[in-house]
Amino acid sequence: MAAQQGCFTIMHPLTYYPKKGKPCEPLNNHMYSSTSVYQIKHEHRQKIQKELDILGINYSTIYPDLEGLAKHLTWKSRVR
Repeated sequence: MAAQQGCFTIMHPLTYYPKKGKPCEPLNNHMYSSTSVYQIKHEHRQKIQKELDILGINYSTIYPDLEGLAKHLTWKSRVR
């Protein structure tokens, strides 16, 4: 978590609070209730990778070891 500069957050919309006389429902009953799959066309991959890199999301930040750094530098040298 620290190396990836991440954090966990818990949001409490009003629907999660117990109603009078009813027990509180666990949050994880509401999480992951639906899954979406997005397919990225190959021709858009490089543009999205560049945008993610600008935002600080790349091999070296996700995998902060020598291998992650090497992969990121290799990718950077190929992409202009």
